[in-house]
Amino acid sequence: GHAESSPASPPADAPWSHTALSWLTPPSSVPIRGEMIGGNLSLWQSLAGTPWQPSAVGKILFFEDLGEAYYRIDRMVTHLAQAGMLDGAVAIVLGDFCNCKDEDNQCWANAEGGGKKSLRRTFNEREALDEIFGAVGQRMGIPVAYGLPVGHGPHFAPLPLSARYELNPRGALSLLDWDWLH
Repeated sequence: GHAESSPASPPADAPWSHTALSWLTPPSSVPIRGEMIGGNLSLWQSLAGTPWQPSAVGKILFFEDLGEAYYRIDRMVTHLAQAGMLDGAVAIVLGDFCNCKDEDNQCWANAEGGGKKSLRRTFNEREALDEIFGAVGQRMGIPVAYGLPVGHGPHFAPLPLSARYELNPRGALSLLDWDWLH
């Protein structure tokens, strides 16, 4: 006899496929589809002005980072926007920003040594990413979703880049097509 070929089993669900993302901007009223590119925000920003600078046109951008203060993330995103590296993006999806936090800059309250006082209130992660990415998304008309459990931690789920995805108005991200699935 000969061996029977069994039907191909469907690919396993991605660990993040049942996570509803939150919106930092108003969501699109229709599902957004596109190739996803991006990755680590610091590394992506370092491509600005080089022959490897990617085009965001028609793409869903994914960003995550590790150990960056919020003012540095703000500077990187501002640079990407000013360099045109966000132009034409159809959406931005944010993953983990592990060990990223706001700095609590303080000064002496008075000359008599009355203790130190914070110069401003500090932001939590959601507030900071909203101020940074939400503001850029609003200004540029790019929907921004937050909370994909992917990055340098605490979540380590793989996210195939250069694959096609759909992001629906409810915040569900689905992998539509990836060369490795064929």
